[in-house]
Amino acid sequence: MSDLLDRQLDRLHRQRRLQRAFDHLLPALGLGLGAAALAVMVVRLAIPGADWLALPLAAAGLLAPILVVPRAFAVRDERAMLMGHLDRGCSAQGLAMALAALPASQRDGDWMARLRRPLEDLALPPLRWAAGRGALFAVVCLLVALALPQRDLVASLPTVVGSFFRQASERVAALEQAGVIPPAESEQARTDLAHLQERATDQGMDQPTWEALDRIRQRLDRSVSATNQRLAQSLALSQSVAQAPDQAPKSQDGARLAQAVAELATRAPGLVPKLPAGAGEEELAAALAQAAAAGALSAEQAEAVKQLGLLRPQAGRRLDAAQARKLGEHLAKELAKAREALKKLGECQGGDDDGGRPNRPGRGGVIRGPGHTDLTWNDPLRTHGGGVEGLPAGAQLNPDGSVTLAEQVRDAEIDEAVQQAAVRAAARAFDPTAADARRAAVAPRHRAVVERYFASE
Repeated sequence: MSDLLDRQLDRLHRQRRLQRAFDHLLPALGLGLGAAALAVMVVRLAIPGADWLALPLAAAGLLAPILVVPRAFAVRDERAMLMGHLDRGCSAQGLAMALAALPASQRDGDWMARLRRPLEDLALPPLRWAAGRGALFAVVCLLVALALPQRDLVASLPTVVGSFFRQASERVAALEQAGVIPPAESEQARTDLAHLQERATDQGMDQPTWEALDRIRQRLDRSVSATNQRLAQSLALSQSVAQAPDQAPKSQDGARLAQAVAELATRAPGLVPKLPAGAGEEELAAALAQAAAAGALSAEQAEAVKQLGLLRPQAGRRLDAAQARKLGEHLAKELAKAREALKKLGECQGGDDDGGRPNRPGRGGVIRGPGHTDLTWNDPLRTHGGGVEGLPAGAQLNPDGSVTLAEQVRDAEIDEAVQQAAVRAAARAFDPTAADARRAAVAPRHRAVVERYFASE
């Protein structure tokens, strides 16, 4: 049967074992949490899409050091060492050691009575946490690592390849902002560029991607070329109407100017002249209303000028020669400004105004000689704007010089006899009985090479 002395010895032993476990656990906990914090930081900053690993790593760093506790707690102190520590804690001057050396039944009652008060007042030393300062710092590092944002799974293009897409996107944005190409074409170009950039990011710049990027550039070039052509035709028509003599007025000048403005609105709404009040606004509105009432504008052209606020719900009145000339003068000035805006964008094609000298320095080109006639690559028999003046309302001048008066869409005419003959020919060519059942003979020395050739990759 144990007495107070034995109970205090057991109490002192448990506390010493617990302190020994803490001395082993806290450094291992600091090391485990520090390693977990480092691993979580690597996951957060360097491994996209691996955010699910953060909490398991933190839990592993927290629970792994517990494995050292059972082994450290299992170590026991010798009884003589415990008696010495107890005697020193009670200040018993060796009495506690002497009595603890005897069994509980053989201890003297008087000496135990003298030792009772020191044993009851015994205060065991508190647990020491000095080894846990590193663990506290590791906990702070782990919390910071968990708070870091996870890196997104976004692949990036190389700098050189990305510059091609960036230049194409900037060109589309500039053309769209200036209104040089129709909004539908700019939207389609942006969508195609986004798809190509995503494909190049995932699979790299292969040959089909390069070809698709070139097709987008060529499509933009064709659209800009068509805009330049429409702008040049409108400018030439405006100048010819503005310079028409008074004695030779043309009754269709107003409708032709309205049709040119409407066609330009469908191709490049940003280049349509915006005439102020008193400077051709009333004449342009009247000409557009007259052309719409006469059916000279298509539905697309009428919708384009209506969106720009140029087609007003009013009865169109026929412009006289003076009003048509006035409208031509104002349109010519505004269209010339639009052409200058195209030059600043670097999208104006041809049309040098200084005797063949290019307006943009450093681009090369044909220059005027000393007193010789102007050199040009165009047809010398065609005058500037001459292909537009004689066109009737609703006609369109094509790039090859031809004139389209009207368009008609219809289905192809299919000859039933020809179609049946084609079906019979296909049946004879692809009939299973027409297959060649011959087998090629391969020499033994060539058999391995043939097998490697037809082997799947």
